[in-house]
Amino acid sequence: MTEDATGQPGSYTVKALAKHWGCHPKQVYTLISSGALQSWKLGGRDIRIRYSAVDEYERKQQNTGGAT
Repeated sequence: MTEDATGQPGSYTVKALAKHWGCHPKQVYTLISSGALQSWKLGGRDIRIRYSAVDEYERKQQNTGGAT
């Protein structure tokens, strides 16, 4: 897992995660809205998704045979 400059677990923006997964940002927003992907708002507006939340989501998808 990658860490930020302070040694804390890093996070994705919606756009960066969509690029990582090769999908449209709307798909990431849909997963967040449905509760399938945990996130938080930074400064009340920008959404961030921890690397650990992405790992957990991907692990669940592998176990159920779902696609990201």
